[in-house]
Amino acid sequence: MRWFLHKVGSSAALSTKDAAGLLLPFHSRQGGFMERKTMDHYSGDESAGAGNSEEQDEAVDRVFRELAGPLVVPYRNECLVCFLMRVMMFLEPQGFAMTARFRQFNAPRASNLGGRLAQKGIFSDGQLIQAGVLVNETIWTAERCPDCGIPYTSPDCLEVRRGSTQPCKLWRWRRDVERERFNAWPHHFTWD
Repeated sequence: MRWFLHKVGSSAALSTKDAAGLLLPFHSRQGGFMERKTMDHYSGDESAGAGNSEEQDEAVDRVFRELAGPLVVPYRNECLVCFLMRVMMFLEPQGFAMTARFRQFNAPRASNLGGRLAQKGIFSDGQLIQAGVLVNETIWTAERCPDCGIPYTSPDCLEVRRGSTQPCKLWRWRRDVERERFNAWPHHFTWD
């Protein structure tokens, strides 16, 4: 797959070509990155078929993330979970790369964010949106992927205060929901 990063007006656009040669856009709100560049030289000669195509795909994905990474910036007052949902295609399988990016721009004082997430049993960006939070069903319901449980889409962020790493009201920490369910459950134990 060939990705093109080019300047469109005052914003940068990332796109790929479909089978018919039409550009399929991926837009970013960040502006002025670079004129039309291609990643063909990273993926090698596609017609030759030499080498492991899976390794080439991984290399292209890695370079794509490196080139597009600077374009991915959290919006002002956007919560961590909404940011991760918006940049889901850039999430790496392991680690907190996008969480660190969020922290860099929106919550620079949250120096122990990774430690607090680890205390909740969350060890990567993907795990945070897959198992760390739940949809707040009092506000909205989501159609979810049957395999991973992640919602297909989410509404616009309801925003949080600047510097906060808490989710907005669209989301609830899974641990808090489980604690509420446990406390609501009748405890009629007798130790006889």
